[in-house]
Amino acid sequence: MFYALAGAIALLTALVLILPFVRSNVKAATRAEHDVEAYRAQLTEIEQDLLRSVLTETEAEAARTEVSRRLLNAADRAGTETAADALPQRGKTAITLATAIGTPLFAAFLYALIGEPGRPDEPLAYRAEVAAQLAQRPAQEQAEAVIAEERADTPSQSLSAEAQRFAELIDKVKEKLAETPDDTRGRLLLARSLSRVERHEESWREYAKLITTNPDQPAEIFAEMAESMMQATQGYISPEAESAIDLGLQRDTADARLRHFKAMALAQRGELEQAHSRWVALLDDAPAGAPWAPMVYERTAEAALELGIAPPKPPKSAPATVRGPDAEQIEAASGMSPEDRQSMIEGMVDGLAARLEEDPGVVAEWVQLIRAYTVMGRIEERDAAIKAAMEAHKDDSVALQQIQEAAR
Repeated sequence: MFYALAGAIALLTALVLILPFVRSNVKAATRAEHDVEAYRAQLTEIEQDLLRSVLTETEAEAARTEVSRRLLNAADRAGTETAADALPQRGKTAITLATAIGTPLFAAFLYALIGEPGRPDEPLAYRAEVAAQLAQRPAQEQAEAVIAEERADTPSQSLSAEAQRFAELIDKVKEKLAETPDDTRGRLLLARSLSRVERHEESWREYAKLITTNPDQPAEIFAEMAESMMQATQGYISPEAESAIDLGLQRDTADARLRHFKAMALAQRGELEQAHSRWVALLDDAPAGAPWAPMVYERTAEAALELGIAPPKPPKSAPATVRGPDAEQIEAASGMSPEDRQSMIEGMVDGLAARLEEDPGVVAEWVQLIRAYTVMGRIEERDAAIKAAMEAHKDDSVALQQIQEAAR
């Protein structure tokens, strides 16, 4: 039985190998043409990763630039490169016969040399253990090494003057911490500052030092550490990152960010049903208008589609409560001179800006501020407000769309 099965497999393998030789001559695609298709697919993947927040806008732009450059080079080569000429018929026949006869004979010889036809089947438990070992996820440092290798060809961007000053401040904090390594406040400041300038590989390690020095940290710190680890690996959740997530959930089981990260980790491990259940529970607990709810809903809907079940109900949006002038202010403004009225308006706009700086508020307030700056011609302040609004609502796709419309 074994030899019959082995012979059938060898025959099928030989047929697959000789099939390209017995087909009629067709023009083969060149290497450059294959590269063009691959780079186009990569551009599509970059946009999808950006929509899913796997990549930041900066990372996506750098990736687009590099892939576009390669795409142009490949397109230029495709215009001049030609596929290899077809083999002469006599050579094709010789190769076909050699492949059809030689492959099964070589396989039989090799199995006779090293095979063990009398060996019993491996136990199921052993095979499951092997499969589990093969499914092991790479460690954080291994994943970072892979990402670093992929980014090796990406041209580095020069720092702006502001970024350069910020980097110098970070270096000063590092020097101070070298003298006082137990300074937990300084360590937290350094970890958050490194994350702000997207030096995530350094950031999460500073969080780890902070937790080692003072393990009694709130769930928020573990969430920030896990997020930095994920940013360092472009969204991949390593075993170390998941450990940080679990430790955070032990401190606060209701933390929305940690609950979302845990569902993501389960989905990456292929445990999609558990991930979907966690996302559904998170949406059920989401307050109306939660900025992260649309993003979680998208993940939940994708998981439901893959599982072949109905998607959940969309999250409820909070009413856009915009704080504007009251009746007394409107009545007072009606009796003012144009200059005084303009001063009052500017004071209200400045007050709104100051309030949003302390409390991000709802997206409607940001839209109001952006449009007010536009009407008043305060372009630099408008651009700064747009940037701050997008940062405050970066996880809310609906809010981002409203901000972009207000910026037009």
